Amino acid sequence: MMAMKPPKPAPRRIFQERLKITALPLYFEGFLLVKRSEYQVSPKIKILN
Repeated sequence: MMAMKPPKPAPRRIFQERLKITALPLYFEGFLLVKRSEYQVSPKIKILN
């Protein structure tokens, strides 16, 4: 019977989940790059002051 079959998730939802999974590492990498650049810049600012 049709009612017994488990409902398949919509393709759009799968796409969003996949996007979330792939976007998180990229976002984290970007965050690390920003933190690293701040760490490199801040000592120079302290020397100037």
